[in-house]
Amino acid sequence: GYGEESRDERLGEALRRCVIYEDEHLMVINKPAGLATVPGVGVETSVYDLRHELKLDGDAPQIVHRLDRDTSGVLVLARTSYAANKLSAMFRRKSKMDFTEIMRAEMQKSDDVHSETERDGIRKTYWALCARPPPQGTLEGWIDAPLVEVSDGNCDDVRETVRLVGGWRVYDASGGRVIVGSGEQQRANFKEEEQIGSKAATTRFKLLASSGDSGPSLLELVPVTGRKHQLRVHVSKALSSPVVGDYKYGYVDRGVGVDDWKHTLTEIESASAPRADNTADIWRAMR
Repeated sequence: GYGEESRDERLGEALRRCVIYEDEHLMVINKPAGLATVPGVGVETSVYDLRHELKLDGDAPQIVHRLDRDTSGVLVLARTSYAANKLSAMFRRKSKMDFTEIMRAEMQKSDDVHSETERDGIRKTYWALCARPPPQGTLEGWIDAPLVEVSDGNCDDVRETVRLVGGWRVYDASGGRVIVGSGEQQRANFKEEEQIGSKAATTRFKLLASSGDSGPSLLELVPVTGRKHQLRVHVSKALSSPVVGDYKYGYVDRGVGVDDWKHTLTEIESASAPRADNTADIWRAMR
């Protein structure tokens, strides 16, 4: 059999093939789904564990931000201490941006809508296949919903480790109206320690494609803040549209098989449902 060292070497070689950009300061990889960014409970191997296999010369690249284990996409690593310090500061500033400033810019239809994010140099964008489109036919908007980490047994589902706190709202970008929300009166339903421990969390969303009013939809998600499980909780609990396959936060399979999904994806690809912008070719690019 293979020893642990040869196993890491093989995994490192596979991860090396995921590198999409590198220079003297940075390395950017397309992290595959199923690989954790850092060690944790139930994590056998992570990018952190394999980073020594990625170095060409000098020290191993450093982790400066994270993607969830089941999320695929761009992960930026720092190859120098200078880059690590700068990137870490940029990600920290992104997490402290003020939601009201972002919303005011959008409401004014400014050409500088994303100025706060782009001035800091960090703008994360995710595509998520969710169970259904946003409520009330909303094409684009914001989720302003504080989050709190909880211990097992404090959520409706014991698998959940993050929950919404009272007073959350979802806004429609076209007019700024609240399309759904819990209202301030709901704060009384939450424990005081949860309210104290909660953190502001804001997510921008845009409908890219949909198979209909109640069918799976592709959403573009931009986290204005960077909280644990933020996107997963926001779409599941605030939009009532969990990420497909995210059983931890409310997705129910309902016996959908592979053939059913093929039919559904074909429907989405050919659907004439309203979209926030011209994204007709997105599904073809993904498949």
